[in-house]
Amino acid sequence: DFFNSIDKSKCKDMFLESTGLYGKTQVKKVDLLSGETLRSTKAEQRHFGEGLTRWGDQLIQLTWKGPTVLIYNASDLKLMRESKT
Repeated sequence: DFFNSIDKSKCKDMFLESTGLYGKTQVKKVDLLSGETLRSTKAEQRHFGEGLTRWGDQLIQLTWKGPTVLIYNASDLKLMRESKT
């Protein structure tokens, strides 16, 4: 897997992580001290995840070679929608 980004903003005891590869792209909430994955959501196999940023109550994940961004709910990591760039 490729590690693409990490975001600790607005998080006290965990961080958000974005990974990528076709079939392995996901976003995760990770415990800061133990490194344990607290929650994760995998993207469809056709997506190769890149960077991740928080925008209010949403997480926005860029994809490689595709004009698509994946938009997740920041609290439960559920995919809300895909958007073409």
